Amino acid sequence: MFGKCLATAVMVFICSSHLTASAEEIFRDPPSMAFRVGGTLTINQELITDVYGMGYEFTVTRRDEDGTQFILATETVSLGDPDVYATDIPIYDENNQPGGAKIGDTAFIHVYKDGLELSLTLPPGGEVTIGNRGEVEGVDLEVRNPVLFVKPYFEKVTSRGGTLRIEITKVGKDDVNWITETDETWLTIIGGTPGFNNGTVVVEYEGNIGDPRDAVVTISETDTSGERNSATVFPPTVVLRQEGTVADIDNSGMVDLKDVISALKVLAGMDVTDEMVRTDYIASGADVNRDNRIGLEEVLYALRTISEISHVPTEEN
Repeated sequence: MFGKCLATAVMVFICSSHLTASAEEIFRDPPSMAFRVGGTLTINQELITDVYGMGYEFTVTRRDEDGTQFILATETVSLGDPDVYATDIPIYDENNQPGGAKIGDTAFIHVYKDGLELSLTLPPGGEVTIGNRGEVEGVDLEVRNPVLFVKPYFEKVTSRGGTLRIEITKVGKDDVNWITETDETWLTIIGGTPGFNNGTVVVEYEGNIGDPRDAVVTISETDTSGERNSATVFPPTVVLRQEGTVADIDNSGMVDLKDVISALKVLAGMDVTDEMVRTDYIASGADVNRDNRIGLEEVLYALRTISEISHVPTEEN
């Protein structure tokens, strides 16, 4: 926020030496009966160009003694540079502007896009102090969406049933209501949803007697007020990858190189223990081609499965 500067029709005095050319534009033709605020608008670190052409709207409110906010009858100013906003706030005058703001009052700038209010982080809450008539204050506005950070984004589990905990952390000024959902029948969200700001979601998954499988849990905002911009969810999905019992020769709950070694030993006629080959092999679903024996099919299936599950998705994909 720049310092306040008194401007006249003859001379404009700029208090801050670091004003950009765009910011300096707000000092042109200062109002005689109003206090002007203006400057740039940055959304998530991106400078917005052609502010009004992009559909952004600005209002200013003041808060009464009882906390009630009133919208001030501000006037949008069209300047030579489309990359800045400028708003003239009428100053109270008993005869000419009885509904104007009083000098020294606290006012609040609001920014809207497509009817939704954006979350201003600079200045905090959009707060400004009303100055004198003919005075101009440079107020650069910065908007950052509230963010929900989700962990883990990927989890690999064994074929046995169990639970997964998903941690959700909110960063940003505004409160966020959210919900987690899944379409998978073998996955049940048993706790933590719907949630508010920070929370832990508990997901229960069934045992898997078939092939490896993936399930997706989706996290999304459920703010129903319609009064501000949407939160950013990162990442918006959690992938749960579950091992299967097919080719799980040793009953470890997962398919790995130990299963390949066990199967090769059986094929070679070598002795194996119950820890190497499950005692319920025929009934377990580990038999790939249902021929009631361990053969080359199980070896090849296990190797292919190991190759496929070794690829762990990243946050980019």
